[in-house]
Amino acid sequence: MAGLTLCRKVSAGLTAVCLVLVISGLVLVCLCTYLPYWQVNDPEAGVIERPLRFSGIWKRCLAMPSSEIYICDDYDSSFVEIPQIIQTARVLCIISIVSAGASVVLIIPGLIFIILSLIYEKHLLKILTVIPPVVSFVLAFLSGVCVLHAVTQFDIESREENPYYVSTDVSTFLRGQCLYFGWIGGGLLIGGAIVSLHPAIVGIIDLKQDRRAN
Repeated sequence: MAGLTLCRKVSAGLTAVCLVLVISGLVLVCLCTYLPYWQVNDPEAGVIERPLRFSGIWKRCLAMPSSEIYICDDYDSSFVEIPQIIQTARVLCIISIVSAGASVVLIIPGLIFIILSLIYEKHLLKILTVIPPVVSFVLAFLSGVCVLHAVTQFDIESREENPYYVSTDVSTFLRGQCLYFGWIGGGLLIGGAIVSLHPAIVGIIDLKQDRRAN
């Protein structure tokens, strides 16, 4: 009994860690999705005052190095006409955000149920300590996989000539910060999903012991 109580305390701590990881991952995925820094041109490619061009999955921007004014516009094509790489990234990032948000919503009551199970020895509470971690694991893992696939696939395909800019000079495009946000955010989400398994396992063991006792 004392061993299970200790495991529940550890589960409460790990659930809090899981919550921090998933929220951090969610914030990074939101930044990755919204900001137009998936791809940027190299400002040091040998041309003085080369325009700064950078794009995301929702808009593209242009600015001069000596100016703080940015001119941005949304992709003016209909969704069907937008290249597949952009369509796929949009869908995957939206799924990632929704899944991560739902995971956070489940982790919070899961943590509350674990804390209550330390105070009250109720069978229903023990069941409730299992369900949220299992579902949040699936959602957080799905979220991480979606955003990792989106940024990795974009990175691979964008090594080819960029189709969104029309210019008189040859631009060298580099990875934007948003790709790194996506990779780090996806890693945090998957890490949070893995951490959430411990409370679920402890809860299942606890329920099995209750059945044996009865």
